[in-house]
Amino acid sequence: MSALASPACVSGCFGNERTSFPEGLEPLEENVAELPAPTDEDPTPEAISVASGSNDDHIWVHARAYVDAPLERSWEALRNPDAVADRRKVAEYSVVWDVEPEYPFSFRIHNVVDDIITVEFDVTWRQGLAAGTVEDPGAVAIRYAKTWGTTFITRLEGSIVATPVDDETTLLDMIELLDAAGGGAEAVASYLTDLHASVVAVAHDRPLPEY
Repeated sequence: MSALASPACVSGCFGNERTSFPEGLEPLEENVAELPAPTDEDPTPEAISVASGSNDDHIWVHARAYVDAPLERSWEALRNPDAVADRRKVAEYSVVWDVEPEYPFSFRIHNVVDDIITVEFDVTWRQGLAAGTVEDPGAVAIRYAKTWGTTFITRLEGSIVATPVDDETTLLDMIELLDAAGGGAEAVASYLTDLHASVVAVAHDRPLPEY
């Protein structure tokens, strides 16, 4: 997160607020990102493809990416808060589990960002199934959203759908919508790219990338 306002304005102009998080796991909208381009060696390379744009209300970023791991293993990685936290931008974060018990998996990440000023915000994650069972998933649906914190961020919400391409490959369809002071499509694209790299690392039992 970049410097979003002058320090003189902060105390009088911004504070913290709760943000509603509607029920459900449905994708936020149709994903228009292309599939990662095949190579001569690999029709489903472990790569990411991104598309972005904006309207009057928010910027949007769509991404599609492959993970060279079965869906079950890819979902395990997506359930790791360290893999999905925005570690590049936050100074510190903490996790509370099972915050929405009506879903198979949920957690809340409390983020602290230091950039001229210090701001805090929570992102709540819920994860479940579009097909199959927890033990044998056929398709995984995930939603996340800012649910409390700095009014610098008016809207931050995302969706991820993970589906098997074959027994050893997973496709991630990722969408994030953002309305924030100073927040742009490049920052969101960077986050989704980092998320993919982190999920790949966890799925392959490698250390998380360092930022």
